[in-house]
Amino acid sequence: MNFSDVFKRPLSKAELNLLGKRELVELLTIFQTRENLLLQLILNVAGLAGHLAEFSIAASTRLSRMLDLIFGGSLKSKNRKKKPPKKAAKKKPESGKKLPSERYPNLPIVEVEIRSEHPPICDCGHHMCESKMRTTTERLEVQPKVYYISRENQVIYTCESCKNGIATAPAKPHIVPGSPYGDSFVLDVTLSKLCDLIPINRWVSIAARQGVEGIPPNSLHDFFRHLAISLDPSYKRHVAEIKNFPGAMLADETRHNMMEGSEKKSWYLWSFNTERGVVFQVEDTRAGDVASNFLKTCMCHTLVTDAYRGYAKALAIVNESRKDRNLPLMKKAYCNAHARNNFMASAIKDTRVAKNIIWIYRIIFVLYRSYVDLQGQEFEQVHAKLSRAFLLIKRIAEKEKANLSTKSALYQALDYYLTYYDGLTLFLTDRTIPMSNNRSERTLRNPVIGRKVWYGTHAVESARDQAKVLSLIESCKMLGVNPRKYTHDAVDRLHAGKVALSPYEYWRAQSNNSS
Repeated sequence: MNFSDVFKRPLSKAELNLLGKRELVELLTIFQTRENLLLQLILNVAGLAGHLAEFSIAASTRLSRMLDLIFGGSLKSKNRKKKPPKKAAKKKPESGKKLPSERYPNLPIVEVEIRSEHPPICDCGHHMCESKMRTTTERLEVQPKVYYISRENQVIYTCESCKNGIATAPAKPHIVPGSPYGDSFVLDVTLSKLCDLIPINRWVSIAARQGVEGIPPNSLHDFFRHLAISLDPSYKRHVAEIKNFPGAMLADETRHNMMEGSEKKSWYLWSFNTERGVVFQVEDTRAGDVASNFLKTCMCHTLVTDAYRGYAKALAIVNESRKDRNLPLMKKAYCNAHARNNFMASAIKDTRVAKNIIWIYRIIFVLYRSYVDLQGQEFEQVHAKLSRAFLLIKRIAEKEKANLSTKSALYQALDYYLTYYDGLTLFLTDRTIPMSNNRSERTLRNPVIGRKVWYGTHAVESARDQAKVLSLIESCKMLGVNPRKYTHDAVDRLHAGKVALSPYEYWRAQSNNSS
């Protein structure tokens, strides 16, 4: 019997009496499947509705409180006792609402049929038989890393005519020529260190626990040099792409430990960041000449940094060079996250003014989330609110600064804000300019943590090779690209004689995004 119309009209009693045992089982299976799908849909809709209701109440309450504080009343209002906010009901974790196959659709599924050793016996005394119904459960499993040996047999050719000619098929290219370690092994060691922060000695210990013992750690340190040489075409395309980016560039630097190979032990890792990726450079100085040498050949229109004077010096040198070439001058924007952190540090002593400014900055960061993507009248409204908020902080700073000691933390925070006010609000004139330098700080986080894990580098060449590979890895992370897939693809392309792709080009190829 065809059950395609069973949900369009109810079956009559006579039709049900005509159904056999197998047809009844099939009908029950259909109803059970539809019931499970409907129940799952109801649960998802109910959970989403509850989540949206809680978010709407919390967001409207906090936003109205912030707006009243900034635009509605005086900053010198007396502290009033407020009722403690009601605790929001705990939400159920999202992980329990979806099956592993729904959360990870790209993973392969291994199905196992579970049968009883002996068929169960019914209450009537007969043995039961299998039906088409199943109770399905899913679990996420993991398989340990698989090590294997790749044996390459090169064919030897001989001449059947003269019996003297002999030739061997050319060997496949590898990252480390003549090494007993294959490309996948080299990439796993290097990316485990630079991407996952696993030192080489610890990687060797992990391999030993999985059955591959006796790998000498000292033989793995040269991998970074060979990988940097192999990826040099990709790195050069990447640097050219960053320098030719016409938008805003973010810059920052952090300390790098040089353990051997140089008289100076404290070097610096410089970061130059755009929307298309990041370029790292390792230098033995923190002088502004490093930034000026890099920026001279860049096409960016704005430089976003903290208040370190080396960047101001670099910008002056770059603009002198641009004047000689009749190019538009590069503008200087400052990081609002640093300005807010100064007020947060000064608010430790329960400073009323600092806390009020921090609340204003919270509203600014909330409004900025939608500021970049808004259009028309909504954009004008948010732009006006941001402008009034910055102007309000400026008025507070001008009024309170005269009543403070020049050595106080609040005075320094207010002076920082007033000194760099034009640079802090420059993003209001151009939406392509970021409000803060946080993106550059995030790209430096991994190298900073790595500095504490592997302590430093033992040679200048190693530091520069590490900076090259880190530039590609952190650019992949910033663009949402898997660094392991990118490096494998880049090495395969270079071995095949194809054009090397930068992380941004690889991202465009994967996402079919031409923007």
